[in-house]
Amino acid sequence: MTRKKKEETFTENLLETTSDILDTKDETVDYTKGDIKRNKGMAILAYLFVPIPLLFEKRSKFVKYHINQGFNLFICYILHALCYKVFYKLTVHEVYCTRNGFNIQCGKYDIPTIVKLPFLIIGLILVALSVLGIINVINGKAKQIPILGKFNILKKLYPKI
Repeated sequence: MTRKKKEETFTENLLETTSDILDTKDETVDYTKGDIKRNKGMAILAYLFVPIPLLFEKRSKFVKYHINQGFNLFICYILHALCYKVFYKLTVHEVYCTRNGFNIQCGKYDIPTIVKLPFLIIGLILVALSVLGIINVINGKAKQIPILGKFNILKKLYPKI
């Protein structure tokens, strides 16, 4: 197999995998058009600030669907922040100097940005998934967000949703 043929095969496989990830289940037919039209604002809040729709919206099936999607993202944001905080604490060290018999902080030894790059990429992916969820709401769709949408964490924790 020639190099060009290998590159074409790799590109085709990459495009196929990407389209499989982005092509998620669309459940819009399960919701009424009136419910969708009336509750788009609260569904958008499910991606921006999950507790508000979780506490105040109990009737709309459309909002409950997006609350679940937003909650999955919320959990990932929290895990991302905690992992970054632990990583930061393990890698950043304060440098102390002694002056007149006192230890004072002279500066910090920080790790290079390239080491932090995976955290940045994961954070950007989470933001992109949130934007994708908001776009689905604006378009009046109940479509799963890629990767995280198939999980139903909130229903297990809070069965009334």
